[in-house]
Amino acid sequence: MKVRSVLCLALFFVATAIPAAAQETGAVKKLRDSGEIVLGVRDASIPFSYADETGLSIGYSVELCTRVVDHLRQTLKMPGLKVRQQLVTSANRVPLVLNGTVDLECGSTVNNIERQKTVAFSLTTFIVNTKFIVKASSSIQKMADLKGKTVSVTSGTNTMQKITALNKQMNLDLSVINGKDHAESFLLLKNDRVAAFSEDDILLAGLAAT
Repeated sequence: MKVRSVLCLALFFVATAIPAAAQETGAVKKLRDSGEIVLGVRDASIPFSYADETGLSIGYSVELCTRVVDHLRQTLKMPGLKVRQQLVTSANRVPLVLNGTVDLECGSTVNNIERQKTVAFSLTTFIVNTKFIVKASSSIQKMADLKGKTVSVTSGTNTMQKITALNKQMNLDLSVINGKDHAESFLLLKNDRVAAFSEDDILLAGLAAT
């Protein structure tokens, strides 16, 4: 399936979410008691966090988290600190960090003011634009061409808020179908159930490349 990305919406920052209390004694004690650190990973957030042929998640964010783990092993003098991957989604990634199921989330989570109220972020690792992706055979060339169309957005992402605002601002009369993850949202486009899929441009590029 040939695809192309169109229609820049806004500029946002991508970073790795970490617990707000990551430096507190309780978090360190948890690592010492369990002897492991749990990394929240994704299976379709290419190129940040995605599953390889063995089912293990790899990618830029996973590699950065791995380096954090190496640093923890040295500073805490825990060379045997184990790493366990926990698959998370856009909808549950922050809640799982908050309840302690996940120690570090290694994905493509946008750093915004709302999320900063509950979790802390690493330094910015990537800057993205939110875009729509459509099939190359589509007649959609500009925003107005989306009027009355159905688009897909992944559940739990801040893209939904932006699409809602855009829909109201431009009176596009859009219908939205939520995919449970980026792979499902992209599949909706591939199978012609939607005319476009909206997400961060680098994630769209990664999905299109596969």
